[in-house]
Amino acid sequence: MSAHVDVDGDCPLAIVPCQYTDMGCKFKGRRNEMDKHVQENMQIHLDLAHLRIRELEQRQEYVCTNGKFLWKISSYLQLFQQSATKKEKEKLCSPPFYTGQYGYKLREEAFLNGLGQGKGTHLSLYVVIMKGEYDAILPWPFQQRVDFVLIDQDDDIGVRQNKIWRLSCDRDSDYFKRPNKVKSLGFGCPKFVSLDTLRTRHYIRDNTIFIRIDVDPVDAS
Repeated sequence: MSAHVDVDGDCPLAIVPCQYTDMGCKFKGRRNEMDKHVQENMQIHLDLAHLRIRELEQRQEYVCTNGKFLWKISSYLQLFQQSATKKEKEKLCSPPFYTGQYGYKLREEAFLNGLGQGKGTHLSLYVVIMKGEYDAILPWPFQQRVDFVLIDQDDDIGVRQNKIWRLSCDRDSDYFKRPNKVKSLGFGCPKFVSLDTLRTRHYIRDNTIFIRIDVDPVDAS
């Protein structure tokens, strides 16, 4: 046995996974063949690592550019079907984002098959205020202008007919106070755009929709 095992005390004939399994490599083989596998598949492993890094970057928090955050929702038809048939898939959440480098932390929530008054007939959109890094030095309640914009993807920018809804309500309500939990209650529009209208023009294109949120940029000072 002492002559069989390697310098680390491991069996060279044992079947082991590739050292890049966390990156997505599915290969398994004998331990004494693993160096050869790594050498012959270096580019594949680099590509997998690159994709993994992109996934991790997309999970990080974003900062608005000039008060605008663009949310791309791919696989729209599949997500809509899930929203209509599965309770746990009813809500779709955007990545968290900040209104500025030291601004409010927000997140969009979309109900593709509607919620409340818009259930089954409209796309419902909401935004929630989340606990952020700079809440202690930001003004409260939240008073920023908020617009939801559904982008018309027509090739001719000049004829696009974006759908826009502006938040208008009492800013003294609990919805806009500094959150003392992970996030506040959501505020928004249960009837942002009807499902019939959404299927017209080029609001859905290549199974993708784009929703932009425009917020007055603000940084703590």
